Amino acid sequence: MWIVAKIKKNQESILIKELKKKLKENFTIYYPKVLITENNKKEKIHNILGNYIFFYYSEINSSFINSNLKFLKGLQYFIFGNRNDSEQIMNFVKFCKSSENKRGYISNSFFFNMIKTKAKIISGPLKNIILNIIDIDKNKIIANSGEIKISIKKKSGNYCYPL
Repeated sequence: MWIVAKIKKNQESILIKELKKKLKENFTIYYPKVLITENNKKEKIHNILGNYIFFYYSEINSSFINSNLKFLKGLQYFIFGNRNDSEQIMNFVKFCKSSENKRGYISNSFFFNMIKTKAKIISGPLKNIILNIIDIDKNKIIANSGEIKISIKKKSGNYCYPL
């Protein structure tokens, strides 16, 4: 069953190591990530879900976690749901994986499909600017921020989150 886990900041690798000790290799962790190039040189991996990850283990239930996994290094807590929630997580994971590039990172087009009226640029020279969307076509977004008109191509390295 898929569940959501909140992890401590920048401790994904510690948590994964701890899970391997407890569960061997019989689990799956997934979090959609983007690769952001800062200042045209330094690449940084960014989890688009913040400090949340999806966790799958076939024999998972709340009593198993409370007795075996509750106090793992790197973990803050698990968020439990029901079978329907698990199916929705599985569908979201499939959707994210279908938007990944060859290296396993979410492409910019993933976000373009969700942007409707406002967006925030999260990389590039215009980082942290809020955009008001004027027009979206299949290859680019045309927006403005105040009196400045901006065009961002889908295949550019500038990622935009929908607001």
